[in-house]
Amino acid sequence: MDINMTTEIVIGIILISAALALLLAVLFWSRFIIRFIQKHDLHSPREILKKLHERR
Repeated sequence: MDINMTTEIVIGIILISAALALLLAVLFWSRFIIRFIQKHDLHSPREILKKLHERR
């Protein structure tokens, strides 16, 4: 194994790890948003933004 192949493997592992972390973050936030919408019985984007603003 030469240095180029090792470097490519390391970069590949880093990119795959970053992609997996991004996927998990998106899944977490989408589940949070869906639960929030269902819990407060919201129907329009305006209602959702208004309720989010009230929470803060």
